[in-house]
Amino acid sequence: MHKGSLSLCLFILLLVNVPQVSAQETAPLVSEDSESKLIKRKSIVIVRKRTEQAETRGIELENYVFMPNITFTEYYDDNLFATDSNEKSDWITVVTPTFDLKSNWKQHKFNVDAGFEAVRHSERASENTDNAWLNLNGQYDTSKNGRLFAGYSYMRDHEDRGSVDSEAGDEPTEFDDISIDLGYSGNQGSHYFKIALNSRRLDFDDVGSPLGTIAYNDRDRDDDMIGLRYLFKYSATKAFFVDTETDRRDYRQTPDNEGNDRNSDGLSYAVGFEWVSPGTVGRVFVGQLERDYESSAFEDADETDFGLQLRWKISPVTNLIARSSRSIGETTLDNSPGYLLDNLLLRLNVALSEEKALSFGLIGSTADYFAIDREDDYLDLGVEYSQQLFSNLKFEVELHRAERESNIDGEDYNIDQIFFRINAAI
Repeated sequence: MHKGSLSLCLFILLLVNVPQVSAQETAPLVSEDSESKLIKRKSIVIVRKRTEQAETRGIELENYVFMPNITFTEYYDDNLFATDSNEKSDWITVVTPTFDLKSNWKQHKFNVDAGFEAVRHSERASENTDNAWLNLNGQYDTSKNGRLFAGYSYMRDHEDRGSVDSEAGDEPTEFDDISIDLGYSGNQGSHYFKIALNSRRLDFDDVGSPLGTIAYNDRDRDDDMIGLRYLFKYSATKAFFVDTETDRRDYRQTPDNEGNDRNSDGLSYAVGFEWVSPGTVGRVFVGQLERDYESSAFEDADETDFGLQLRWKISPVTNLIARSSRSIGETTLDNSPGYLLDNLLLRLNVALSEEKALSFGLIGSTADYFAIDREDDYLDLGVEYSQQLFSNLKFEVELHRAERESNIDGEDYNIDQIFFRINAAI
């Protein structure tokens, strides 16, 4: 692979989020529901959870709709530091004001999504954090069948204590995450294509510890990507697609604190099939994942890629979401350049009535680290009850369990949490 090239990244278009599916709907990848898979800001196991907004119509502001929202969360965590022994517990209060601003133009689009999250612990103030995000995205329709799109994203966040890359600092590891997107998509008859560019910048803050400052400058990196998708709809409800992407990951401090050069180039490609039928929307694919590391100390990665995405409306009140995926992730563990992550998600949603719902979730993951003898198995289980108290007020209670089982002594943990949320929208 050519070194120093600007990377090619593919935007993976996710399943259409609709309550009912008809045979006349278009194939999901022709929709506008798209997301760069490297912009998903989720840990391997999701411990913190932001709630979905309550139903809202918003406030009409000439050519825009303004949708303010605020969520109050109180939850208990019985293993705050994600340790295998000597667990510490606490009650945590989270206040999350957000807003969306969406254009309602007949042509072109412009949207804003912003929020702030204040996290306060009852007994351990050193764990308090303030998180924030801002997303801007727009679309310019160049013709009936073509459109330019662009976006900017900023997030101030922190790592969960269970992250293998965070050392035992006095406070959580905070970081800035900035991303810029640019691309073009279009269609001609049954043919659809999309080219997308993404540039992402990660900056980690140093953290104090009893042994002195933990310097995280060697974790700061730039990711540049370009990707291409071609899709052929051979019927109203079925399509074949081809994806290809490449990316460049540059660490701004090279070598890192342990003397490793972690810069790398990635390449992936896949072919797949998508369909829409009464009650289901599906996507399957197979391909290849490759990662070329600059350091001769790290062996290049070459892995088979495969995945499934399915949304199945089992009954008028029950639907199932299933997703499986593989990816090559980054790590700064000593002597390892990254890991192969296998991930499976299952979620069952049941509508008990128009106002009440139950959902059951499971995430199972395996992280197999390159160049070292480490494998971590994750299991994430949750059950949630939600009730729409009024048209703009929603209540939720959730029981959640997260586990990690590692072949490294002292790296296992079990976390049990209970969440209570009130979400208000206009």
